[in-house]
Amino acid sequence: MQVLVPFAIVLIFSFLFALLGLGSASVVIPIIYWFTGDLHSAIVVGLLVNVASSSITTASFARSGKISLHRMLPLLVGAFLMPPAGAYVSHIIPHNTVLLIFSIFLIFSGANMLVFAKKKGRRNCARWQRESLIYLATGLLGGFLAGMLGIGGGSVVLPLLALIGFDVKKSGPNIAPMVLLSSIMGIVSHLAMDSGLSYNLFIPAIAAAFTGAFAATRVHSNLKESSAKAIAGIIFLLLALKILYHLT
Repeated sequence: MQVLVPFAIVLIFSFLFALLGLGSASVVIPIIYWFTGDLHSAIVVGLLVNVASSSITTASFARSGKISLHRMLPLLVGAFLMPPAGAYVSHIIPHNTVLLIFSIFLIFSGANMLVFAKKKGRRNCARWQRESLIYLATGLLGGFLAGMLGIGGGSVVLPLLALIGFDVKKSGPNIAPMVLLSSIMGIVSHLAMDSGLSYNLFIPAIAAAFTGAFAATRVHSNLKESSAKAIAGIIFLLLALKILYHLT
């Protein structure tokens, strides 16, 4: 039962959120934590879910030629360097502080999905040198959040780039490799720092994540992008409220 429940949680939400075209780690982490009481193991499960979903999307974007090296490489630098720092911070601050930061992230992501659900990214006219620096800075932020919270960072990086004025359609495909690398580095960092993790959760979690994501690719969904973002935004806000309620 200790393994079956997390497996079912990851499977269901990986499938549902893949149908929406979104990653499910932000939902999976707090639910796994409530069932197990092990925050760092829940974070690693979230990172494993990120690996499953982002590997599929990265392969898809690479095959379609949507990935741009000058946009992707600065993001990968941050994804490689910062997850160990984020993982370290998550181990030295109280669990309630990590959960509070996580709830703030959920509110930010949920509000962004609701507010910008019908807005399109603007055309990016920045010179490539300035563009690369911005990608590097956002990649560093995304990598840090991946290590600390177990999220891929894309849910923060992409809205920030959109607010700055970058074209979301051009930026989005390059974030998938960043999520993949930052998640892998986050997993390695947590495994190196914590010998008390619930390893029995990890193989079922990644199996469930791949199964759910793959099953979603076989199901046709007519849901509009704006509707998908609105649904996910409401779920994120409800989860944030539940976390804050448990912290009070």
